Amino acid sequence: MEATYALRALLAEIGRQGAVLANLDVLGQALDDAVAYRDPAGSWCPDCDMHPGELCPDHVADQVMTECYLTLAGSLGIGVDR
Repeated sequence: MEATYALRALLAEIGRQGAVLANLDVLGQALDDAVAYRDPAGSWCPDCDMHPGELCPDHVADQVMTECYLTLAGSLGIGVDR
């Protein structure tokens, strides 16, 4: 009877870990989408020409958010393309 209980507990833990891994996969896809949407690389607008850093405030904010997404992904061990 104890072996059955231990086996059920082990299977429940494996299920929880599988759910966490599945959630990390979804989070990785979301971060990948966010980086693709926010990354200002290759972006340009007329306001960017007027700023010495060659990025307007909106594109600077996008660059900051992109770096935040990449940092979060890295800290969780999630590979995100840039």
